[in-house]
Amino acid sequence: MLWLIAAFIGGISFGKILGKKAPSEKRITQSQTVLLIVIFILMGIDIGANESFRAQIPLFGWNAFVLGTSAVIGSVAFVALFPFGKKRQFE
Repeated sequence: MLWLIAAFIGGISFGKILGKKAPSEKRITQSQTVLLIVIFILMGIDIGANESFRAQIPLFGWNAFVLGTSAVIGSVAFVALFPFGKKRQFE
C-alpha cells in the first residue's frame, strides 16, 4: 500500500515539474485504456490458473442471478408501495 501512495505522489510531483510540457489528455487516456486492458488480461490469466476459483464460478453465477433478481423485485415493490410525484396516466 505504501508503494501505491508513493507512486501517486511521484506522479503528482512529475506532473508539477513538467508543467505545460505534460502529455496531452488524449495521450494519457489512451495509455490508461491500454493499461486497463493489460490488467484485465493478467487477471484473466490468474483466474484461469486458479483451479479452485474456476470450480466455484457456477456458484458465483447463481448468487449473481439471485442478487440481481432480488434487486429488481425489491425496486418494483418499493415503487408500487411508495409512489412519488404525480401519478402518470398512460394512454
